[in-house]
Formats: sequence, C-alpha cells, structure tokens
Amino acid sequence: MIKAVLRDTRYTNLGDLFSGPTGIIYWTEKVDTMEGMKLAMEVVKKQRKIILMGAKFENMLLNVPMMKSLVDLPSLDVMRAQVVGVIESPAQQLAAVLNRIPQRLVGVLKQKAEAAESSE
Repeated sequence: MIKAVLRDTRYTNLGDLFSGPTGIIYWTEKVDTMEGMKLAMEVVKKQRKIILMGAKFENMLLNVPMMKSLVDLPSLDVMRAQVVGVIESPAQQLAAVLNRIPQRLVGVLKQKAEAAESSE
C-alpha cells in the first residue's frame, strides 16, 4: 500500500524500504537533518527489535552504512574550525621561525658582550 502511495511522488525511491511491518521516523524542517539522523540512529541502537533499513537525504536514498558515515561527519562549524586551523598553522609556524632569528641574534650578541667583558 505504501509503495502505491509513494508512486509518482518525490519519495518513489523509498518504496524498496517498505517490506513487512514498517515504521517511519521523520522530522520537520525545524530540526537539523544531521541531528535528526543522529537521534534516529541512537533510537535504533537502543531498541534491538528495530531494524534500520535506510533513509532519504535530500534526493538520495541511503543505506545503513551510508547513513552511519554521514552521521559520523563533524558538524559544519567543526569543519570550518578545522579548515581555519589548517590555514593558520603554517602562518603561525612561519611567524615562530621568524621570531626565533632575532632572539638567536640577541643571544649571540649577549654572549659576545659577556665574553668581551670577562676578557677585559
């Protein structure tokens, strides 16, 4: 029956997930898609009698391994922070190297001055 209802809709590719007794987990647009998938995966882990068949993400039909890999991705904010860290890291290292050159010069000059004072 569900397959007949889904026919000729944008959810046609979900028809293969409906065989035997089936439940549907869905959320409104107000809930972040990744957060919704994470919550659904947690419910399935806790309830051993529930078997996860797949999901629809945008226009793609996802199998369970695809869902797990998608859910395991870091959030967009975390990814942005990682990219900024990757971009910043070489600049910080260069600044540290450039800062060490004058420090070493000061150290050498200080040693020379101390050596000159002690030889007098």
